[in-house]
Amino acid sequence: MFVAYDVALELVRALRPVVAQLRRYSPEAADQVERAASSIVLSLAEGRRRHGRDPRRFWDMAHGSAGEIRGALDLADAWGWEVDSARARALLDRELGLLWGSPGAAAPGTRRLQRRDPGLGHGDLFADDQPAERRIRAREPRREMTSFPTWGTASIRRSARWLTSGSGR
Repeated sequence: MFVAYDVALELVRALRPVVAQLRRYSPEAADQVERAASSIVLSLAEGRRRHGRDPRRFWDMAHGSAGEIRGALDLADAWGWEVDSARARALLDRELGLLWGSPGAAAPGTRRLQRRDPGLGHGDLFADDQPAERRIRAREPRREMTSFPTWGTASIRRSARWLTSGSGR
């Protein structure tokens, strides 16, 4: 189960009336919220299918889009526009917590994975009931080709002499 994705879809449902209310005051702000909410869902869907460290980039984009929605709702409040966004804000806070990995963001009764590799990050996005193969793959460090050091000719000659002489000098 992909908790962050499910919460993102619920957030979109909660934002539908908010977007309609925003549209009365600013069609541009309403469009921005629609695009940002869609971006969260699409980034999570795409990131879920990636491997190695690549998913982190998509989780970060989704986190940025969630912050963008929060900014738009704060802006509506600052302008004094009458927009009922309490439910959307609650879901938005939960989504931001899941994407950031704060401990209080999980729903009651939902267990989350702990981050095991700080290099991968965002290990909290999946519930424990995901397939074991997916959990293991999410924790594997990225495998990269390593390049060989470039040695100068003098050090290569010394190494060759040492290997052939057997003396170590």
